[in-house]
Amino acid sequence: MNLSQRQIESIAKAIHDDYRRCHPEGVHNVPWEELTEDIRKANRDQAVHIGEYAKLLGLLADDGGRSKGASGKLTGLQIETAAKAIHEVWAKSKAAAGWIYGASRDDGNKIHPMLIPYEDLPEAEKEKDREIARNIVPLLSAAGISATDGG
Repeated sequence: MNLSQRQIESIAKAIHDDYRRCHPEGVHNVPWEELTEDIRKANRDQAVHIGEYAKLLGLLADDGGRSKGASGKLTGLQIETAAKAIHEVWAKSKAAAGWIYGASRDDGNKIHPMLIPYEDLPEAEKEKDREIARNIVPLLSAAGISATDGG
């Protein structure tokens, strides 16, 4: 799926808004405009891959707006597969920005304890990625893209 810059920005902002709603105590619970550029870029990187995530969920995305909409009945396997892909994109984005793994988080030195394989994440961290997977349809909708069940 080729997204316009406007669509990428809309989806990235929606991803951040969703993060703020789900994690009011989160370290990045600030308005979009107050985020550092590397965090905005990480959200944009997720937005760029949204079509791939939709496919992993068995959805077809269409920016023509002519669909009836997805049923919303996602299996645990679909959600887990998409969540893993979401984590991998996040980790690659962090690494590209100079972040490395470390046991304790240190934003100043770009050290993050979650730069590990998805399978090794604590359950609470996996749930963050699952939440994004569960919200793929609304995230697409934020950019004027509808999703239908692929099967």
